[in-house]
Amino acid sequence: MYGTVKGMLENFMTIVERYGFIPNGGRVYYLMRSQPPLLTAMVDSYIQATNDYEFLDRHIGTLEKELHFWLSNHTTLVEKDGKEYTLARYYDMSSGPRPESYREDIHSAAIFKTEEEKDDFYSQLKAAAESGWDFSSRWFILNGTNQGNLTSTKVKKIIPVDLNAMIYWNADLLSKFYKKLGNTVKAIEYGLLAAEWLEAVEKILWHEEVGAWLDYDLINQMKRDYFYPSNLAPLWTGCYDPARKAYYLGHLLEYLRRSKVMVNEGALPTTLEHSGEQWDYPNAWAPNQAIIIQGLQRLGTREAEEMAAQLASKWVYTNYRGFEETGKMFEKYNSELVGSGGGGGEYAPQEGFGWTNGVIFELLDYYGRYFRSTNRVGNKRG
Repeated sequence: MYGTVKGMLENFMTIVERYGFIPNGGRVYYLMRSQPPLLTAMVDSYIQATNDYEFLDRHIGTLEKELHFWLSNHTTLVEKDGKEYTLARYYDMSSGPRPESYREDIHSAAIFKTEEEKDDFYSQLKAAAESGWDFSSRWFILNGTNQGNLTSTKVKKIIPVDLNAMIYWNADLLSKFYKKLGNTVKAIEYGLLAAEWLEAVEKILWHEEVGAWLDYDLINQMKRDYFYPSNLAPLWTGCYDPARKAYYLGHLLEYLRRSKVMVNEGALPTTLEHSGEQWDYPNAWAPNQAIIIQGLQRLGTREAEEMAAQLASKWVYTNYRGFEETGKMFEKYNSELVGSGGGGGEYAPQEGFGWTNGVIFELLDYYGRYFRSTNRVGNKRG
């Protein structure tokens, strides 16, 4: 599959060279919004597997170009204790409904009285689509809470933990790439940017009293103290001080227990809110499982590995049960009902399914020697 992956990456590089970023989809009407910035991490996975540094040398300028798209178009300043920090948010500046969901957007926007209000709402929906979490109470702001409905979506006014953990990751990987390629000046430049981003994430998004990183509400200038798997994304990207690993581990494991998200039979839920949107309770999604499981694995401690194995066992089993009963893999699953596909949102549940299959392959590769279809609880990898 190395050649297939390389070809896919070449296609992405061509798109970034032409447009400056990877659009939300392969249509001209997606050219005003992207998707979470993961191309550099994809290249890192490819390089680790192949040592194809000629490919990296040829395309590293394109990876820089994509990062600068985010830095130029998606950042804002947040002040704390007299100091300003630069952080990223999902953003869109286009007007009008989403072409791919035109009728739905027109119907939802009927509540607004002015064209300006409607265009802001349409823009918020597009920014939510850029996030990948379309749609979720995670993006609702109503009187300083995550209550409301789709018309309360204010994605552009929220600083997301996961996006900023990814921006850090991009800068850190570029620094490491340039060091490997012998460009010390560029390695230092991106190393400093990564350090700057890590400091901003620590100062604005980490909350010791909660024991987790939290999204930030720009409207009300306050933390959004709600459970999302994305709250642990810095573990996945390494966006924390490794010298304080034990400190973060203790707080985060207690946060997971206290949030009571480990009790669901099917999987870790996306949120604890019953909004009817597909990125809300009781749905569980493969990317969120992977982010938390791999983040815990990368901590490298016995306790973190055991919790990762517990979450992985649940996810593998709910996928297995669903496939055994229906012959299908689902886009999302019900976290309460083992093997049951999820629902909600504005389209019928999808079958297939790319990221579900990808995560299952990764988990089976890591835990396959230990998990059995007759055994619900996996042991940590030796």
